[in-house]
Amino acid sequence: AVVSTQSTGDGVPIIGQKVDLKLLEPLQQKRTLAYINHFVIQMTGLLNNFACRAESGLMEIDRRSRQIETTLLLLEAKLASIPELDGVTSTETTTQQPPTAPNAA
Repeated sequence: AVVSTQSTGDGVPIIGQKVDLKLLEPLQQKRTLAYINHFVIQMTGLLNNFACRAESGLMEIDRRSRQIETTLLLLEAKLASIPELDGVTSTETTTQQPPTAPNAA
């Protein structure tokens, strides 16, 4: 069995293809736990940041939607106050429906 004497900067040996893993010492539990804790802390911060950004984006969209709705209500009220427009309907309103697929039955 060949065990590499090279190691990374933190003392973890570089493992080649011809290494008998039974001859290597097991990983230190404290080090493994520290890596896992670091990962969990980093991912929690990342997910919290993402959630905050997504929530603020949704709040901005909601604010804009309310502003557009208010503007539309004001425009409708202004148009309703013009007596000459009573009974006027739009003649260019077209509704496009998606093409229907023929039944395969």
